Amino acid sequence: MHFSIPETQELKDSKQGQTFIAYSIHANGSFHCLLRYKQLFNFHDQLKKQFGSNSLPYFPPKRLLPLNQTQIEERRIQLEKYLQIISQDDRISKSDYFNSFLLHAQRETQNIAPEEITLDIYLMNWESIQVKTLKTDKSSILLETACRSIKLAPEMVNYFSLFIVRQEEANFIILRRLLDFESPYLTLKSFNVNCNHHRIVIRKNYWDTSFDDILMEDKVSFNLLYSQTIIDIERGWIKVNKEVEKQLSNLKSKGSKRELIELARTLKFYGYIQFEPCICDYPAPNTSVIVNAGSKELVINTICSSNKPIEYVFRVTRIRCWRLTTCINDEMKIELNSTNSKQLMRFELSFEYLFNKDCLKWITLKSDQQSILMSMCLRAMVEELLMKRKGINGKDNGIISANFSRSTINKDSYQYLKRDGTSQSINLAKSISTDNFTNGSSNQRMRRSQSLNGVIRVRPLVANDAFDGIGDDDL
Repeated sequence: MHFSIPETQELKDSKQGQTFIAYSIHANGSFHCLLRYKQLFNFHDQLKKQFGSNSLPYFPPKRLLPLNQTQIEERRIQLEKYLQIISQDDRISKSDYFNSFLLHAQRETQNIAPEEITLDIYLMNWESIQVKTLKTDKSSILLETACRSIKLAPEMVNYFSLFIVRQEEANFIILRRLLDFESPYLTLKSFNVNCNHHRIVIRKNYWDTSFDDILMEDKVSFNLLYSQTIIDIERGWIKVNKEVEKQLSNLKSKGSKRELIELARTLKFYGYIQFEPCICDYPAPNTSVIVNAGSKELVINTICSSNKPIEYVFRVTRIRCWRLTTCINDEMKIELNSTNSKQLMRFELSFEYLFNKDCLKWITLKSDQQSILMSMCLRAMVEELLMKRKGINGKDNGIISANFSRSTINKDSYQYLKRDGTSQSINLAKSISTDNFTNGSSNQRMRRSQSLNGVIRVRPLVANDAFDGIGDDDL
């Protein structure tokens, strides 16, 4: 996951009449919440209870006097780095408290009560199912509710996830996977402020196609897999020649679903995600390319009207590390408010690749919207590779309990400090939707505190643990 703080804002507390600085937290490329420094300090303090001081990076200290603009900018950079580092630590980022804190923050920022609603969730064949949920339910609860409504076996739920997609006529673009620190309803609401073309879909969430065999043992998961396979063929993600296309058409007309899936599994790019066209500096600067991710590799195809496309394959095990860069220039404007981010920042994904024993080179992909998704796909493929090496042959739900002593830490002892200074207990044993939440009364009129023109920010390197096991046979 990717966290950034591109902006600070000055807000006014209507109760006390004082102004304060709020930090605009962005998660995976989109606006998530506004938090005061004291809220983040309390968050850090409670993480220390759970994980110990030595497990956490530097956190900017309190100051006795009000900060000037230079000091505010310095603190913003330090807080951004702090969030980026802890989000890379699975013990922290997959802990209940980390996710509950950010879920509370999103809810307070959007000032939403836990009202029951009916939400449309789409299958990959664009059939919609209506799910009754609370506006504040987190992603895993909504996923489980949707899966129950289609009678998916509980043991199959972990092989699927909810995704935000943008629908464009008959096509759609996958933007991001919904994680447990957010409410799908609130995130969708933010995306649809300016454009009502975003949807929540259920899609399989794994890269190792051997998991297909598990899904085909259950009728509902089998049909979900079949629908996704058909869609990926129809939109050209799976490469099909005319002869195979005819075979697939015959199997589809006869209702031979299993045979169709088995044939599709033999085809190029089965189980891959294809991203929107982007710019790559390989094999030459400013090369237009299409990137496919899957089967433990990134495949980059050049786009050229005059020459035949050239394919370059980059194996995940030979990627030593990668990083995300955020670029903002004078022509890119950011409009921020408490519920929406019209973000025009450009993201770049760079990875260091081992071409041979003596040659490591950096490859950069420039994509305004999908660099973060590419990074998350890399991370997920690496995690599956490491699971396989450990002999784990199934999928967990991505949320793990923190490794701490429950005899010394009471779950009810965790607090969410709201902007107005009042506290609310976070009971990690239950959903946020059952908590008694009172929203703060801060006046939401705000102004930009900093001009970010010309800024380039680089996220810390993400090390690829799968690279450590590379041997001569891999070269």
